[in-house]
Amino acid sequence: MNVLIINGSARKKGYCNYIANSLKSILESFNSSNNNINVEYFNIPDSNISFCKGCVSCCKDENKYCFINDDVQKAYVLMEKADSIIYISPIYESFISGILKNFFDRTNHYTSFFKLAGKPLNLILTGVQPLDGETKEFSNSHVVKNINDYFENYSIITHTHFNYLGFFHHLNHHTEKNEGDEKLFRLEILRIAKEIASQKIDKEMIEKSKNNYSV
Repeated sequence: MNVLIINGSARKKGYCNYIANSLKSILESFNSSNNNINVEYFNIPDSNISFCKGCVSCCKDENKYCFINDDVQKAYVLMEKADSIIYISPIYESFISGILKNFFDRTNHYTSFFKLAGKPLNLILTGVQPLDGETKEFSNSHVVKNINDYFENYSIITHTHFNYLGFFHHLNHHTEKNEGDEKLFRLEILRIAKEIASQKIDKEMIEKSKNNYSV
């Protein structure tokens, strides 16, 4: 099984990076003679990815990806090789990070030609405000719902399966590791890893995704 973890935080070594490495370590610990999980890690803040120009040339030809020759080309290879993809993002201004949204814009090719069809797409979110705060202003439950709606729609137009894996609350915007209960953190990472390890590509969905559209 090939798993791809994509860090959508603007911080190279922030909390999302810590979650990603913790998850990668647990997944790799599942390896045995009967079980092989290969984990790749694509760290967006470590990558050179330009802004999408909105030219939609990526939607016109199945064999031609984005014309901008930067690190997103490496992501294409990893995404198509993966059996499961995990996005990790902090909540910025009531949405996913700007660099992760730009990443989706730059990989728009997949919405036109369904090259990810049948794959599980997973989301982990982090935020300073708890899910249920004293007021809506200081809580994230409604924000998480809106982000999930975005990913649900993305899964529809890419013919993939979306799974919301959970939310990690932290108190410090600049934290680089878990500052809460480490035992609970490890248990949550283990739960997520087990869910990822049980996922499979939906071959029926691939067959239903043969008719492409173009712009």
